[in-house]
Amino acid sequence: MRVLLVAPSAGDPAHRRVLQSLGKQFARAGTSVSVHAPRSARDLERALARLRPDVCHLHYFSRGFAFLDRVRFPPGTNLVVTHQGASTSLLERPGTFRRVARLAARTTAVSRAGVRELRARFPELATRLACVPNGTDLPPSPARSARRPVVLAVGRVAAYKGIDILLMAFAGAARRVPGLRLEICGPDQMGGRMRRFARALGLDGKARFLGRRSPAATLRLMRTSLLLAHPSRRENMPMAVLEAMAAGLPVVATRVGGVPDAVAHGRSGLLVAPRDAAALERAIVRLSTDADLRGRLSAAARSRAERFSWSAVAARYRSLYADVLRERGVPRGRS
Repeated sequence: MRVLLVAPSAGDPAHRRVLQSLGKQFARAGTSVSVHAPRSARDLERALARLRPDVCHLHYFSRGFAFLDRVRFPPGTNLVVTHQGASTSLLERPGTFRRVARLAARTTAVSRAGVRELRARFPELATRLACVPNGTDLPPSPARSARRPVVLAVGRVAAYKGIDILLMAFAGAARRVPGLRLEICGPDQMGGRMRRFARALGLDGKARFLGRRSPAATLRLMRTSLLLAHPSRRENMPMAVLEAMAAGLPVVATRVGGVPDAVAHGRSGLLVAPRDAAALERAIVRLSTDADLRGRLSAAARSRAERFSWSAVAARYRSLYADVLRERGVPRGRS
């Protein structure tokens, strides 16, 4: 089986992580795989003509792929489209998404909530929808070490990520837990507005914006912080939550989208309502001050993350591809 994995940008860390992680697992399983972040319609058309994949799998994030309306897919292209964005309401080009999803043999989402959202907004896709979650690497369990008094947030600084809610919650938590600090790791898509908001809340010296960090550096932060706070207003299946769980970092997150698929409240993390700064503050204080609770949630989170390993996710995609090829009558020797 020849598979072409496509995402909008090799520069975006989330896009790159999906391409690299799935590509590595497919190669390990003996699948011929190519990964591509095309710059234009012609670029993608050339890749399709050169590689002649059995399956072309588009990972469709909220931004990018402005040129897909102009792509002429060769006759017989077996297309799979994955809704990777936080919400269909955030799609920059919903018409473009609809066009490629209608061409696809399967459209998937990375959470059950994402599937429900697709079914509601694009009912014509209902019979061809499937759920395959995002994944995570499973790093070796680290030796026990002292944790810094840090609440960590990982992800792009964007309005839907709820960083403003986190800053308000942390301002209250910091007054109740002496020495507590906040570190926010990810690219800023809001032009410094959240930095200015942090200063207005009096968080100079307590809240740091670290910018983009490599996967290895992010893992080190996860292994040395007290907890991960994920305060999003909307989500599909956030890789930061899965990666924190795999690293044994307790999670406090909002009960949105596919987050409850990953985090079992009270067992592998704590969930709060979105936009509720007071509830998020209480959860941060509780987890910051209760070492026994952190230990229980950490162990359970690591165990639960195993079902979201990239190897398990890749196996589910390979099974889905095989179903598509069988339905399309591709000769057995090619699948």
